[in-house]
Amino acid sequence: MQTDDVRQRPRIVSLLVGIVATVLGFALLAQPFTSVALPTFLLAAAAVVTGAGRILAARADGDGGLGVGLGVVWVALGVAVVVWPGLSV
Repeated sequence: MQTDDVRQRPRIVSLLVGIVATVLGFALLAQPFTSVALPTFLLAAAAVVTGAGRILAARADGDGGLGVGLGVVWVALGVAVVVWPGLSV
Protein backbone atom coordinates (compact mmCIF):
# COMPACT_ATOMS: atom_id res chain seq x y z
CA MET A 1 0.00 0.00 0.00
CA GLN A 2 1.36 3.39 -0.93
CA THR A 3 1.49 6.33 1.43
CA ASP A 4 -0.72 8.49 -0.79
CA ASP A 5 -3.52 5.92 -0.49
CA VAL A 6 -3.20 5.94 3.30
CA ARG A 7 -3.40 9.71 3.53
CA GLN A 8 -6.53 9.84 1.39
CA ARG A 9 -8.45 7.25 3.43
CA PRO A 10 -9.47 9.54 6.34
CA ARG A 11 -10.70 12.19 3.89
CA ILE A 12 -12.80 9.60 2.09
CA VAL A 13 -14.23 8.39 5.39
CA SER A 14 -15.04 11.97 6.35
CA LEU A 15 -16.69 12.55 2.99
CA LEU A 16 -18.84 9.42 3.39
CA VAL A 17 -19.89 10.42 6.90
CA GLY A 18 -20.79 13.88 5.61
CA ILE A 19 -22.90 12.48 2.78
CA VAL A 20 -24.73 10.10 5.11
CA ALA A 21 -25.31 12.89 7.63
CA THR A 22 -26.71 15.17 4.93
CA VAL A 23 -29.08 12.53 3.56
CA LEU A 24 -30.29 11.61 7.04
CA GLY A 25 -30.65 15.28 7.93
CA PHE A 26 -32.94 15.88 4.97
CA ALA A 27 -34.95 12.80 5.90
CA LEU A 28 -35.32 14.12 9.44
CA LEU A 29 -36.43 17.52 8.15
CA ALA A 30 -39.07 15.88 5.98
CA GLN A 31 -40.64 14.03 8.93
CA PRO A 32 -39.35 15.60 12.15
CA PHE A 33 -41.73 13.98 14.63
CA THR A 34 -41.85 10.43 13.30
CA SER A 35 -38.27 9.36 13.82
CA VAL A 36 -36.39 9.79 17.05
CA ALA A 37 -34.23 6.80 16.20
CA LEU A 38 -32.62 8.57 13.23
CA PRO A 39 -30.22 10.76 15.26
CA THR A 40 -29.31 7.72 17.36
CA PHE A 41 -28.47 5.74 14.23
CA LEU A 42 -26.46 8.64 12.85
CA LEU A 43 -24.45 8.96 16.06
CA ALA A 44 -23.76 5.22 16.18
CA ALA A 45 -22.79 5.05 12.50
CA ALA A 46 -20.48 8.05 12.80
CA ALA A 47 -18.75 6.56 15.85
CA VAL A 48 -18.22 3.20 14.15
CA VAL A 49 -16.92 4.78 10.94
CA THR A 50 -14.62 7.09 12.92
CA GLY A 51 -13.29 4.14 14.89
CA ALA A 52 -12.70 2.07 11.77
CA GLY A 53 -10.89 5.00 10.15
CA ARG A 54 -8.66 5.44 13.18
CA ILE A 55 -7.82 1.75 13.28
CA LEU A 56 -6.98 1.64 9.57
CA ALA A 57 -4.90 4.81 9.74
CA ALA A 58 -3.01 3.65 12.84
CA ARG A 59 -2.21 0.27 11.32
CA ALA A 60 -1.10 1.84 8.03
CA ASP A 61 1.16 4.33 9.82
CA GLY A 62 2.63 1.63 12.05
CA ASP A 63 1.30 3.43 15.14
CA GLY A 64 -0.38 0.36 16.60
CA GLY A 65 -0.99 0.99 20.28
CA LEU A 66 -2.71 4.28 20.92
CA GLY A 67 -4.30 4.73 17.50
CA VAL A 68 -5.83 1.26 17.44
CA GLY A 69 -6.93 1.65 21.05
CA LEU A 70 -8.74 4.90 20.29
CA GLY A 71 -10.35 3.29 17.25
CA VAL A 72 -11.63 0.42 19.37
CA VAL A 73 -13.06 2.90 21.88
CA TRP A 74 -14.94 4.71 19.06
CA VAL A 75 -16.35 1.44 17.72
CA ALA A 76 -17.38 0.40 21.24
CA LEU A 77 -19.09 3.77 21.68
CA GLY A 78 -21.06 3.22 18.47
CA VAL A 79 -22.13 -0.24 19.60
CA ALA A 80 -23.11 1.11 23.03
CA VAL A 81 -25.30 3.77 21.42
CA VAL A 82 -27.14 1.07 19.47
CA VAL A 83 -27.50 -1.23 22.50
CA TRP A 84 -28.59 1.53 24.91
CA PRO A 85 -30.24 4.21 22.75
CA GLY A 86 -32.02 5.83 25.70
CA LEU A 87 -28.71 7.03 27.14
CA SER A 88 -27.74 8.89 23.99
CA VAL A 89 -30.99 10.52 22.90
